Order: sequence, then structure tokens, then C-alpha cells
Amino acid sequence: MSNSKASLSDDLRRAHDESKFHVWNGIGAAIASLFVPLLGALAAYSGYNLVQIMERRWVGVMIGVLGAVNFLMWVVWLLFVF
Repeated sequence: MSNSKASLSDDLRRAHDESKFHVWNGIGAAIASLFVPLLGALAAYSGYNLVQIMERRWVGVMIGVLGAVNFLMWVVWLLFVF
């Protein structure tokens, strides 16, 4: 009886099979949020859902954090600088 985890590629493949939208939307929105911070909220939502789907939580957390940080920096800029 072994408690081995699936490889990262297998985990991503399984997440892709369960929810293509959250995988591709999370990756795309996280990268796009560097240029359009409003998309950071979408990346954070997809990252949260990937945490629910995947065995490796750090993938969804990294996508979600990248999007959330970009979105929150934009909100702070709007409130205090603009």
C-alpha cells in the first residue's frame, strides 16, 4: 500500500479533464493580470477552484495569489494614488 502522489503533469492533466475553464483561465488571467489588473480577480477565482480540484495545492495558490496581488495593487493605486 503506497501513498504516492501523481506527478505534476498527471495532476494538471486530471485538473484539465475536470475543468478546462479553470486551468486555462487561471493561467491566462494570471499572466494577463500583469498588464490588465482587473483580470486578477478572475485569476484568483480560478486559482481557488484549482486548489479544490488538484492534489498539489501550490499550483492553484500561486495562480490565485499572483492574480489577487495584481488586482489589489490596482485597487490601492485607484484609492490612494489616483
